[in-house]
This record gives sequence, C-alpha cells and structure tokens, in this order.
Amino acid sequence: MIRIVLAGAGHCHAEVLRRGRLFTARGYTVTVISPDADHVYSGMAPGLLAGSWAWREASLPVAELARREGIEFIQDRVTGLDPVGKRVYCSSHEPVPYEVLSINLGSETLPFPGSPERIWPAKPTRGLAEAFRFLRERSDHYAASAPKQPRPPITVAVIGGGFGGVELAANAASYLGTSGKVTIYARRLAPSLAGNPRRMQYLRRVLDDRGIGVHEGEWVDPATIEADLTLIATGIHPPAVLREFNLPLAPDGALPVDRFLRVSGEDDVFAVGDCASFLPGPLPRVGVFPVRQQPVLIHNVLVRAESLLRADRSASGAGPDHGLKPFKATGPYLQGMNLGPRRGLLYRGSWTVTGAPAWHLKRLIDALFVRRYRRYRRLPPAA
Repeated sequence: MIRIVLAGAGHCHAEVLRRGRLFTARGYTVTVISPDADHVYSGMAPGLLAGSWAWREASLPVAELARREGIEFIQDRVTGLDPVGKRVYCSSHEPVPYEVLSINLGSETLPFPGSPERIWPAKPTRGLAEAFRFLRERSDHYAASAPKQPRPPITVAVIGGGFGGVELAANAASYLGTSGKVTIYARRLAPSLAGNPRRMQYLRRVLDDRGIGVHEGEWVDPATIEADLTLIATGIHPPAVLREFNLPLAPDGALPVDRFLRVSGEDDVFAVGDCASFLPGPLPRVGVFPVRQQPVLIHNVLVRAESLLRADRSASGAGPDHGLKPFKATGPYLQGMNLGPRRGLLYRGSWTVTGAPAWHLKRLIDALFVRRYRRYRRLPPAA
C-alpha cells in the first residue's frame, strides 16, 4: 500500500485535496496534516481586518475537502521528519508513515522575543482573524461605554512597509474610521513601487486619505510602541520547523527543490510554495507560483507513487526522473493590493488599474479562487 502524506494545506495542497480521487481511485491512501480545519487564504486575509470577508468566505475548507475525497485529515502541527524511516512527526499525533511526501507549510513572520500581549504576526494568517476579533471587541466596547463622550482613539501599529503591511494598515484604518489611528513603521514604504512614481503617488494618497501615519527610515522594536494592537509584517520567511526535518536547507532556510519540485537528494519528498527554494531560479514568495505549481505537483506525486507501486525501476532501467514533469516559472503575473473598500492597486508590466475598479477586480479574483474549493463538485478520477 502506497501512503501519500501532505504536510500542510496551502494553495498547492488545496488542489491536491480537490482532486483527491486521482489518488484514492488508484488505491493510494492519502493523509493531510494541518493545524486548521479551514485554512485562511492569504490573498483575502487583510480584508478580514476591514470586515470585508467573513472567516468562512476567506478560508479553504481543508477538512471538508479531505472528508469528501476519502482522505484522512489530521488536525495537528508538523514538528519534524525522519526521511530515512519515512515518518512525519506531529505535536500530539503519533508519527505518520509515508512512501511519498509533499510539503506545503507556507511561511511565517519572524517572531520578536519578549513581545507584549497584543502583537500579532501577519503570517501564519490565522492570527489576523484573532486580530480582527480584538479590534471589533475593542471598538464595540468603546462605542457602548461612552457613546456621547470623547474617547481616545483605538491605536494600531503596523511594523513593515511592504505590500502585506500596507494592506493590513489600510484595511484596519478603513474598519476603525474616525475611532482609530493607524501608523506604519518601516525602513522604506513599498520599495517594489519605487520605480513607478504613478503607483507610489496613488498609494501615498490613499494612506493619507485614510489618515494613516507613515514613519520611515528606522527599524522599530514593537515592544517599545504604545498601541492597542501591533501587527508584524516585516517580511516572510520559511518556517523555522524545517530545521527539524533532517533535510538540506537553502541559505534562506527553505527546502531546496529541483525542476521537478523534489527536495534535493530525496526522490520521494516534494516541496512547494513559500517553504521551498526553486533551484533553477529564485521565485518571489507570492501566491501565484504555488497555484501554477499545482498541476506539476499532482502529476509528479502520482508518477512517483505509481513507480513505487510497480517497483519497476530496476527492471526497466528507468531512473527516478522518468515520467516527471518540470515546473517552468515563465510569464508575468498580476500584482496588487487591497487598500480597503473601494481602494485598490493592480498592475502587470506597464498596465495599472487603481481605485474602485482595482479593488472590485481583486475581490472577484480572490473570491473565485476560494469558491473553487467552497462550491464543491466531485471531479472525475481521470486526469
């Protein structure tokens, strides 16, 4: 019996779950391990702060997809790996054996030692739902306690001026309105827009219209900032738990993968998304690449499982690369920001859309992606 294990439930593994019958119809057992039964989609996470999305609308139904496709769902955290004994370790569940393993553990924001209580990292995204609940409770409390008396604003500090930090700040400010004050602390605001004055001017105008303060030029220790809520968006990094996997690591701490998405030196271990470092050429850690990796991963995991099942490599002389498809990271992709209701920025190459059209278009793209998994339709086992 061939056991396929999916460690994590990010963009790429969501499609593996949706097409689970491709595996189970062939007699393979499939197990997915994730700490969350519903995985918040990162593209919609900032909208949680503005109340633009409900938790369910912005999340992928991992446990439900697994159940409907006959896949075992283990709600737990992956804590380590034994690649020799082929076992995945979890925080509470017993070790999970595998013949083929795929790792899609996403990324995380580096923690700040000694951080006070109301500090949330932007990644993993599950924390943003908690941050929104905090903002809503604080806002409701202020409104109920002294509706006719002046009260201090609810203060939100965002550490980091990249796309993630800007989106969080804009959506928090939109939700709070005049009852709140949001400030961005960053060495540099949206550095990827520096070469396009039009886009940068639009961004600064939106931040100014929403009353968001911007402090640039110096690194700030979150513990020294007096704010009701502090959001950390200082960039994403591969999960620290990868150091417990007994696998080679790239200089940035990610798992190095070849053109077939296999971890270096491991024929039976694949890695995709933010936790992987693509050796043929570095990939930006944005959601479009895990989505583009979906069909390649599904094909290659199936090919590897079938090869192990037949055990025909020695008889046929076919090597571990036989039948695998390479992933080719070609073509431009759409980039953009949700800057709160009716404010957005989308661009691709020289093409740029701003304002309400950009916000609605991004909202539509994100909703259609999640709806693909929410509006479940059983897929045929044939590829």
